[in-house]
Formats: sequence, C-alpha cells, structure tokens
Amino acid sequence: MLRRLQIISFLQLDASNPKLVSTLKDFDLAVGLTPGRLGYQTMKACIQAGVDMVDLSFMSKDPLTLNKQASRANVTIIPDCGAAPELSNILVGRAVTMLKQVEEVKILVGGIQKNLFTPWAIR
Repeated sequence: MLRRLQIISFLQLDASNPKLVSTLKDFDLAVGLTPGRLGYQTMKACIQAGVDMVDLSFMSKDPLTLNKQASRANVTIIPDCGAAPELSNILVGRAVTMLKQVEEVKILVGGIQKNLFTPWAIR
C-alpha cells in the first residue's frame, strides 16, 4: 500500500556503514530492523542526522540513555517496538483484510543468535 504513494521512498541501508548518517539526512523517518548489536548505533546515527526513528531491534544497551541527545536534536525515537507481537500482528491484520476468510493464524518468530555456531549459523 505505501509503495503506491508517490511521496514515500524506501531505501535499504547497511547500518554498519560509516556513511549512514549522511545518507539518513535525506529522509524524514527511519525504521530500524537491525540485529540488536546494531540497533543502538543506528539510533545514534538517526539522532546525528536529525531523523525520527521507529526501531524494532531489541538491544542490550538501554536506548533511553539517548533521550537527552535525541531531545536536544529534536528527534523522536520510538525504541523496541518489537517484531512480535507488534509487527507480526500488524502484518497479519493487513493480510486478514485482504482475504475473504481466515480460520487460523500461526505466527512463528525467530532471532539471530549472538554467538553463531554451525550447522545453524545465520550469516
């Protein structure tokens, strides 16, 4: 639905790229879908770029420690929105409106391990 709106553009970025701040400056809003280890630094980049952010990452660092910086930069950050049940339920709700009938919904959520090991390592 959003892709049909001419005023919205999407860009997939590498959150570990040092040029992230300069790229973000061209946008009004960022949506963080990074692994937790990149979430905090992505929030910091948004603050430096002056870009509001909705973040779905779950991170070990407390995002509220960035509150003063964000306030000074007039940036709104909504941290830890979560993938499930938040995003998953939004996506299911959208799908249900597009279908004639839904009998059951099953939502499975996985994560990326902090310490990768074979054979199940995600790279």
